[in-house]
Amino acid sequence: MSDVKSKKKSKKLKKSKENKVIPFKKKFKVLNNSTPVCLRETEIDRINAHSKEIVKDLRKFVNEARISREDAWYNILYYIKQEVMWATNIAHFKFIDEYTSKENKDNYKSFIDEHHPELNVHPTNPEKLH
Repeated sequence: MSDVKSKKKSKKLKKSKENKVIPFKKKFKVLNNSTPVCLRETEIDRINAHSKEIVKDLRKFVNEARISREDAWYNILYYIKQEVMWATNIAHFKFIDEYTSKENKDNYKSFIDEHHPELNVHPTNPEKLH
C-alpha cells in the first residue's frame, strides 16, 4: 500500500514540478541589435535635429521681438544656462559652459579664417579674433 501511495505522490510532485518549468520559444529572433555607442549616436542625432528646430523657431521669435536682437538672445541664453545649471550638478555645468564656449569660439575662428582671411589676425595677438 505504501508503495502505491509513494508512487502517486511522486507522480504528483513530478507533475507540479513539470508545470512550473517555462519552455523557451524555439523561434527566437533578435529584434534590435544596437550597441550602446550606436544608441548614443542615434540619440545625439535626434537631439541635434530637435535643437535645430527649436533654434529656428527662436530665431523667428527674436526677429519679431521689439527689443534689440542682442538683448533678446542674451535673455534666451541666460534662461537656457540657468535651466542647465539647475538640471545638472555645478561641476558638470561648469565643464559644459566652458567647453561649449570654447568650442563655439574655435568654430567661429576657423570659419573666419576660411571665409574671411582678412579678418583673422590681430596685429599684436594672433589668438584674438578681431
